[in-house]
Amino acid sequence: MGIIIASCSDFLEENPQSYEDANGTLTSTKGFQAFLNGLHSYQRQEFQTWGASQVIVSQTATPYETLIGGTDIAAIASRDNTLPIFETYTFNASTGLISNRWRWAYGLIANANMMYDAAEKESVTWSNATDKDFFKANAAFFRAYAYRYLVYLYGDVPLILHIQEKYRTDFERTPKAEVITQMIEDLEFASKHLPEDPSKVKDGQLTKWAALHYLSEISILAGNYERAKTAAAEVVNSGYYKLMKERFGVSKDKTGDVFSDLFKDKNYNRGGDNLESIWVIQAEYQTNGGGNRYLDWTRRAFVPGYFNVNGFKISAEFGGRGLGQLIPTDWWLKLYEEDDIRNSENNIRRTWIYNNPDVPELFGKVYGQAGEKPTAEEMEKFLKSNRKAGNLFPSTTKFDFGIDTDPTYEGNDKDKYRIRLAETYLLLAEAYIHLGDKQRAAEAVNVVRERAKATPVSAGEMSMDYLLDERARELFGEEFRRFTLVRAGKLIERTKKYNPESAEHIKEHNILWPIPQNVIDSNTGNKWSNNPGYE
Repeated sequence: MGIIIASCSDFLEENPQSYEDANGTLTSTKGFQAFLNGLHSYQRQEFQTWGASQVIVSQTATPYETLIGGTDIAAIASRDNTLPIFETYTFNASTGLISNRWRWAYGLIANANMMYDAAEKESVTWSNATDKDFFKANAAFFRAYAYRYLVYLYGDVPLILHIQEKYRTDFERTPKAEVITQMIEDLEFASKHLPEDPSKVKDGQLTKWAALHYLSEISILAGNYERAKTAAAEVVNSGYYKLMKERFGVSKDKTGDVFSDLFKDKNYNRGGDNLESIWVIQAEYQTNGGGNRYLDWTRRAFVPGYFNVNGFKISAEFGGRGLGQLIPTDWWLKLYEEDDIRNSENNIRRTWIYNNPDVPELFGKVYGQAGEKPTAEEMEKFLKSNRKAGNLFPSTTKFDFGIDTDPTYEGNDKDKYRIRLAETYLLLAEAYIHLGDKQRAAEAVNVVRERAKATPVSAGEMSMDYLLDERARELFGEEFRRFTLVRAGKLIERTKKYNPESAEHIKEHNILWPIPQNVIDSNTGNKWSNNPGYE
């Protein structure tokens, strides 16, 4: 692991940890590479859930749980009392999970700023003429990535572009539009100086195409739809990536389809013959720099706690040890055409077979079966009986992960997508919708639907709501749905329409989260008001 430096002010990091001074490291290409390795490690703390030796920012929940739950696509199980407040929208400025996301983001910004500033020093010994811009480009990317979190969640936030040498308590909130302008500048720079050929970088490293993907998204947020279009088009037309349309990887000869292949362990990276992945977080089991038992519990969010039901035991076949924190809404489950491969049993597990031989009267039967196979109505009734507890419900298989030799293993030591090409096509469609070109928007969406064997959408059917539906079909469990809905101006409308468990709770002010109270309290030299609705 490379060197990680904590934030320079209590305002940014309430409990800064002690790390080795970076000044002696950021003096040569070798030192910068070690620091960059650490920057990647810090970024992966985005998904950190619980305690472990590698913990930098303890967050106690995955971002999926707080950024998908309570939207149009997912409800939240009742078993963990820290999460239902994101379904009922009763979180406030003192909620720990609200402040933890702020702390992680500004920690990443502080590290990125340190590397960016150090690269400007004349005393650095570079091995190659391009090294300086390469490391600055990585720093700029991660800085923009962290501010992406902050503007979506909190709106106006302090824009900090350099290490703060002196302790400060007088930060100002920068208007969101100015922060977005800086993000675009950072991503433009990163796209010019990050590597172009993804086959020549290690798994998990950044390329110009990752920067252009986010440049497209943030340009939409800024209202610059022409730049959003050209940035996404550069990626899809680069020649380096393609949607996977034929079976591939470790399970290509087993039951499944090409969509399920995308989410099989060992299949995420180019080394696994996957030419669709643009940026993949590396978390592979028993791999140096990968995951561990407690670091990332993403699986607990999506895989049901089926083993709490009599007749079941923990099994890799059913996804391993999940807790079922996120429950798909009925609307999402009915969103697919019957023959859409994303709707197949390979990708949404709807049938549960009792698998515990110690309960012989149930073993081998369909869950809820009493003699004959139940009707669809009977099955729905049985499934709903355990749904809210998070025990049994139809679920995505994207996060299945199990270790046969250790079935109770808690970790989610499996790589995960941050960017794959299918989403870039959908960003391209989003840009075209804003530009009023529904024909080209439909063409971009249909590239994705063709792979799914779904009926093509016509230009006349194309709308922002249709696009959001398609993102839900393709990217469930991958996109942070709150971000997407906020960008589209649809968070309130679609949550009320499609999530009955949040419909009566969500209010207009919930488009933003509150500024953490500990941040407001510590910034004594410039007192802030909180976001409207959280005063």
